Formats: sequence, C-alpha cells, structure tokens
Amino acid sequence: MRMNPKRVRDFAGAHGLLAKTDALDAYALALFGARMRPLQRAWPEAERPQLAAWVTRQQQLTVERATERTRLQQVSEPALRKSVERVIAFLGKEIARLDKQLAAWVAASETWTEQEALLRTAPGVGPKTSLRLLAQLPELGHVNRRQIAALVGLAPFAADSGKWRGRRSIRGGRAGVRAILYLASWSAVRAAGKLKTFYQRLVAAGKPKQVALIAVARKLLLALNEMMRSQQPWRAANAAVPA
Repeated sequence: MRMNPKRVRDFAGAHGLLAKTDALDAYALALFGARMRPLQRAWPEAERPQLAAWVTRQQQLTVERATERTRLQQVSEPALRKSVERVIAFLGKEIARLDKQLAAWVAASETWTEQEALLRTAPGVGPKTSLRLLAQLPELGHVNRRQIAALVGLAPFAADSGKWRGRRSIRGGRAGVRAILYLASWSAVRAAGKLKTFYQRLVAAGKPKQVALIAVARKLLLALNEMMRSQQPWRAANAAVPA
C-alpha cells in the first residue's frame, strides 16, 4: 500500500511525534494504519509505470518548448532569436517523434488500446488527456465518486463556522490530473451537449466562468469514473452524474 507521506507526517505531528527515527517512523505508520484504516489500493500493473514514464517525458518536453517560446518573445537580438528558434524547432520534432512512439506502444497493448479508446468517447478527451488519466490516475473506475473527486482535488471543502457559511474551495489532490481535466472542460463546453448546457446554466446563475469550468471538470471526472467502472462508452446519461 502507498500513502501520501505528508498525511502520515501530519498525523505523527498531531500525536506529538516530532522527532524522526526509523523506530518512530515505523510506530507512526503502524499507528496511522490502525487509527485511520486507509483504503487498500492495488499496485499498478507492470506496464503502467512505463506508460507514466512516457507521459512524464511528453510533459517535460512540452513545458520546455513553452518556456523557449516565452523566451523568444523577450529576446530582440537577431542571433539570439535564431538560437531560441532552433531549440523550439528541435523540441517540436522531438515531441512529434515521442508522440508517434507512444502511440505505437499503446497500439501494441490490447489493454491500453481498449481503455484509451473508451475514455476518448467522452467530449473534450483527446489522446493526451486519455493517456494522462491512464498513467496518473489508476484509481479511475475503482473508487466511488467522492473518493475520485478527492484524489484529483475537485472535491469542494467547506469553510463554515457557526451560522457563517464561507465560500467552498478546492485544494490538494493531483494537480497535473486536475489541470488536464480543466483543459478538457474548455473543449467540452464548446461542443453541443449536456456539459455545455450545464456550464451555461451556471454562468447564467451568476457563477464566475472559472468556477463553472471547475464544476464541469468535476462532472466530467465523475462521468469518466463511471465509464471506466462499467466499461461503457460515453452516453448523454453519463453527464447527468450529480455535480
């Protein structure tokens, strides 16, 4: 079983275990397991770490290219601009090469091909989004709607005290997965369907557009979770998952 070390460390601190030794760490882990009883999660399949490594490299190159494009806007010296442009061109070719290799590797795997094709039936979910979800969210389809929302950091937290009701907000979770779902929501609300209708209804009710998109991202995540659980492609009914 794997566990976020910060949760265990915070738990230990709350129990006054401020020092750190192997013996204290073992005691804190045992106490955490006995008191908190965390859910057991299956270890990832043998191929999933390999898929995660490919997807991570894809992200790294994409971030590097974005950084170089920002530098290009800040450089005025012609010779330096050409240097930056050469790097951008090289990164573009390397990303294209990596995308092709990754697609071939996924196509050779019956498991990944079926799961990736299933996720891509949902609006806004393209090849990169589907692979990021498979690589970085192995719990998809194996936990309930509240658990999957909390894992991604799309579960709103209350901030109430007495009769005062504060504004709900999201935090924690897997930021990379949350970001890719947020971008997928942008695409989803541009296409006709229940997600677009849901987004428009929230905006019409006075919700800020960013808040409405986060709500769409959560609704999309819950529908994807149900799709993976039932192994059924996207249907209009999936968008009716409570938001």
